[in-house]
Amino acid sequence: MTTNNDFDSIVGKLQGLGVQFEIIEHSPVVTIEDVIRVLDVPVEAMAKTILFEVTGIGLVAVVLPGLCRVDYSKCSIWRCFAVE
Repeated sequence: MTTNNDFDSIVGKLQGLGVQFEIIEHSPVVTIEDVIRVLDVPVEAMAKTILFEVTGIGLVAVVLPGLCRVDYSKCSIWRCFAVE
């Protein structure tokens, strides 16, 4: 579960990098279908983040357009697995 400290850290890093973003508060969503149902945002404007634990590195975030899927065969060089 994400804590306020995690949230503040992520926001701070994005701001420090000059990334433009908008925070949209909503109920929890898991699938893209949930997102489409809950948020009033075009699918083309959505992104999802998937975390992987990479041996010797730690957590790596992969950000994808909302309808795209991770090709896990391409991740195998990292010897990673999805963090539940």
